[in-house]
Amino acid sequence: MSEAERAPEVGARATRLEVDFERLAHNLNKLRERCKVPIMGMVKALGYGAGVDLAIELDRLGIDALGVAYPVEGFQLRASGVKCPIVVLCAEQEAYPRMLELNLEPSIFRLDQIESWAAACARAGAGTGAAEIPVHLKVETGMRRMGLPAEHWGEAGRTCQKLGLTIGSVFSHLSAANIPMKDPHTLEQIQAYKRACVVVGGTAGAGPNPFKRHLANTAAAGRFPQARLDMVRIGLGLHGLDPSGAWKCLKPISKLLTCISQVQDVPAKAPVSYNADKSSAADCDRCIAMLPVGYADGYPRSLGNGRGEAVIAGQRCPTVGPVCMDFTLVDVTRCPEVEAGESVELFGDLYGVADFAQAAGTIPYEVLCGVQQRVRRVYSS
Repeated sequence: MSEAERAPEVGARATRLEVDFERLAHNLNKLRERCKVPIMGMVKALGYGAGVDLAIELDRLGIDALGVAYPVEGFQLRASGVKCPIVVLCAEQEAYPRMLELNLEPSIFRLDQIESWAAACARAGAGTGAAEIPVHLKVETGMRRMGLPAEHWGEAGRTCQKLGLTIGSVFSHLSAANIPMKDPHTLEQIQAYKRACVVVGGTAGAGPNPFKRHLANTAAAGRFPQARLDMVRIGLGLHGLDPSGAWKCLKPISKLLTCISQVQDVPAKAPVSYNADKSSAADCDRCIAMLPVGYADGYPRSLGNGRGEAVIAGQRCPTVGPVCMDFTLVDVTRCPEVEAGESVELFGDLYGVADFAQAAGTIPYEVLCGVQQRVRRVYSS
């Protein structure tokens, strides 16, 4: 970490999200070693909350491609200097002209999008290279969220061929690859996907440069080697997380940290924080610390009243009372020596994101994406 990064700017808040790029590189290398196919790094929602710098670093590390949800995310990455291929999973047709300018590759999940993209390429004009930007056909195989239904697979391939569009890949998404009880459903999806590739390939023609096949996310890449195919799409795994438990070699890259703002003694029977609720009182005297983090920062309100914990001086200290917009109170009675300025880990190495998410009644994805932009990002390598 540089000296500039160690010394926060004047007026900077103590609450920060630290992202370790050395661990990011470790995770990428381990994923490459095991999967042995190209990797598309999923960096939707500002890299699952880590910030644009995550995508910039992945590009520097030689990631094969990046995936975003919406065109505006791709625009931001290109403006930040990212050079690698970027696939836009939900591209609005109004954004096609700008996508062509920035060499952003569209996912196609409806037949009308094919002709719209071809028309945008034609308007861009010959010699611009627009027609050479590949499209990626998203096929529906059992998740039933978005994708070309089975009756449109063949027509999609034929239409692309007729309009001279290059099919960069045919892909789908496994909806339950992290849940062993749902393996029959996952295996059905894999078979449906393979049928889709045969149908599209048979109608579009394989040619000298056949399309890539990609189906597996982090969990599927670990649990279903047969689903790795020509590429894998990794999001949570790059963050060192995997709810399937299939990856044991990854390291969490993010820590949400803050510092104690104030410590005060609270007498027995006294409630704390909003509502003057008896449930926030105790039969004994307590020492209560105030943390400058609240639900406006992405610290869930569901973690109030003892459901959440913060690590202070090596101890897990429970929350007290409801989480406020900007502050959270924790019981530090077991840590009598703590004082204002003491470091606090909200999640990280000592209290993992998965534990944090479970306590909040949600999933690690939502925890990471929920860290708000007023929380300072600090990157180390």
